[in-house]
Amino acid sequence: MYLSMASGLICEQEPSEAARDFARQLRLQADVVDAVRERLGVARSIGWESPAGRNFRAYLIERETGLRSASVLLREAAVSMEGYGVALRMGETTNGSQI
Repeated sequence: MYLSMASGLICEQEPSEAARDFARQLRLQADVVDAVRERLGVARSIGWESPAGRNFRAYLIERETGLRSASVLLREAAVSMEGYGVALRMGETTNGSQI
């Protein structure tokens, strides 16, 4: 356990463990975004023949692109958070859990 200087609360996890858990949550959210993007891909693949349908398909393509970018950014954030967790862990080990 440690005292969070920012919140003044006692946390159950070491900061490195919290960072690792946060990275895991970021990856889970990226998976959710990917699932939504895949469902949009199914809707986009429908043979939209009308002008409104073609416009909707173009809209779906834009949303898919945005979701793909969001997923990549979430995964990159997870990697960064894991690196931060490793750095915290090294500090915890060096300083006897005194961060």
